[in-house]
Amino acid sequence: MTAALVAGLLAGYGVAVPVGAVAVLVVGLTARTSLRVGAAAALGVATADGVYAPAAVAGAFAASASWQLVLAGGGALVGRVLTGRRGRLVTALASGVLIGGIAVFIVWS
Repeated sequence: MTAALVAGLLAGYGVAVPVGAVAVLVVGLTARTSLRVGAAAALGVATADGVYAPAAVAGAFAASASWQLVLAGGGALVGRVLTGRRGRLVTALASGVLIGGIAVFIVWS
């Protein structure tokens, strides 16, 4: 249990290490004022990150779900087209022509 907690903390630090303008802003603010003001600013940044994180997760979920629904709809459409009477005929003719073409290519090679 302790190992999992430590691993989670290390992974969290690896993801949450601020690199960019906000980190520079917090460091500069702390250098100009005090540790108390800098700590408050840092906790504010962490709170904002915590508020935005669920929105990012929800957006990623919505994008993934919509794509999966498009794939399922396409599969249903292809399935209906290929399992109909005309679809079976076209599939049989196309596969027969393909196999015949492969046979001719092998014989002539």
